Amino acid sequence: MKTDWITDELDSVGRNLFGGLKINRVPLGFPSSIDDPALQAFNAFLKKNQEFYASESYGITMIATALKTAHLEAEDSINGSKKVLRLKLSEQWSDLWKEPGFRQGSSKTPTSAQGRVTLLGDLAQFFAKHPDFNNEPWNLTSEVFASRADALKNAIAAAASHNAQHKTLSREREQLATRLRGRLRAIVKELEQSLASDDPRWAEFGLDTPAASRAAKPTRDKKAKEKSASHALKRIDAARDRAEAANVSSEKLRVRAARALEVASRLQAEADQAAAKVAAAFAKVDAMITALAPGDSAIKLRGVGSETTTADENETALVA
Repeated sequence: MKTDWITDELDSVGRNLFGGLKINRVPLGFPSSIDDPALQAFNAFLKKNQEFYASESYGITMIATALKTAHLEAEDSINGSKKVLRLKLSEQWSDLWKEPGFRQGSSKTPTSAQGRVTLLGDLAQFFAKHPDFNNEPWNLTSEVFASRADALKNAIAAAASHNAQHKTLSREREQLATRLRGRLRAIVKELEQSLASDDPRWAEFGLDTPAASRAAKPTRDKKAKEKSASHALKRIDAARDRAEAANVSSEKLRVRAARALEVASRLQAEADQAAAKVAAAFAKVDAMITALAPGDSAIKLRGVGSETTTADENETALVA
């Protein structure tokens, strides 16, 4: 049975339990004081819960709206000041813009709240120092800049203060919620001692019967097991797919290796044939040399066939 109620459920859970007790306190033989601790905790929680939501609503409708308005007005004044500065100083940003407050190397409007407050203050001082820069028809005066700087500053401070107060309320609310859960669980334990697990009066307390809760659990367990089995099958299928992919890759590598061996064998055979042809050519040359007469001067050159060659022999060889 669910008793880990979230904070926003406690209001309805408490009302249901107290309503059920009002009907069944006497039939179940409960003392009249059974719900006193829970009621005290419930009333304290309700009061803090109302304060929390009132604070949240005020933060959204008032604080956030005031801050947004202050930002829009600040941005409007800053953008308007640029029109005056372009007319009086330079069309584009230059060092002349530093004195009015644009010191970051550009005329961009600051995005941070504090940056806008600072710039508005600088503009107020600059326009006060240079009255000819003030433009009342455009609502661009030293007083307006100062006023909007103050408005934005106050809106920022109000938002920060409200956020701190709201966090305190949230913390106190959670503390009371924790206490209330304990009191409500104590009532549920009393009911478990007095009501059968399938007693229909559980519904009068806004609770499911324990029997129904237990009956629903196997269904959830079954679904969990089916889900787990489904995941396991998916993992098996994925592993099979990876194995098949690996087998395909291995087969491709085997085919490539066989082709490489075939090419290597063919190249080896061609090399052997070429070597045989070269050997045969050398053998043929050796045979031709051997067949010639030892004194034949036609092939007896210096260093070939004899140690020396005479002038007559050279001449004979040249004529030949």
